[in-house]
Amino acid sequence: MSESTVHQPQNDMERLRAYLRPRGSAPLIGLHINGVCYVNEKLVYDALDELEKLPMIVAIGGEVSPLQKIAIMLLKDSADIK
Repeated sequence: MSESTVHQPQNDMERLRAYLRPRGSAPLIGLHINGVCYVNEKLVYDALDELEKLPMIVAIGGEVSPLQKIAIMLLKDSADIK
């Protein structure tokens, strides 16, 4: 295949979709942070405040979004909570 016929992802979303895909036969995608990723404490505390409200939201018929589910997994992993 020549270089001109290979599609090169143009923006962040295209690159994310191209990279974040299953690598084998199982429908699983590996997520990781290389080493430790430091983020602003306000961002983490705001996320925890938002996640703390989820049980109430679900109780009144709301749903947990896929992005919220990933955030929960990342925060739990960061706190060594399984």
